[in-house]
Amino acid sequence: MNLNNELMSFLGIVVKSGNMSFGYNCVKEGVYKNKIRLILLTSDLSEKSKKNILFFLKGRDVEYFQISETMAYVGDLLGKASGILGISDENMALKVKSILISNGCSGRN
Repeated sequence: MNLNNELMSFLGIVVKSGNMSFGYNCVKEGVYKNKIRLILLTSDLSEKSKKNILFFLKGRDVEYFQISETMAYVGDLLGKASGILGISDENMALKVKSILISNGCSGRN
């Protein structure tokens, strides 16, 4: 199974479990309330949105990854198009991080 299939399949499970936040405002609120454990940014996220979320993350212990999928692709597979995804469950976040790292992606705080 390649990264794309493995990652997106697991993200579908995250969504169904109710542990996924979509969009800048929801993710920002979750980070503010210490509920978001991992953030994913799509490849076509605007530079302004990326800059805003990264500015907000400064000094916070939340890791993020830039993924190769686009907002439209994420929307097709997960039911909601968004460039910023937040995972709230610690174990699910660790699994997503593990999938990404095992496929050569590096995250940042």
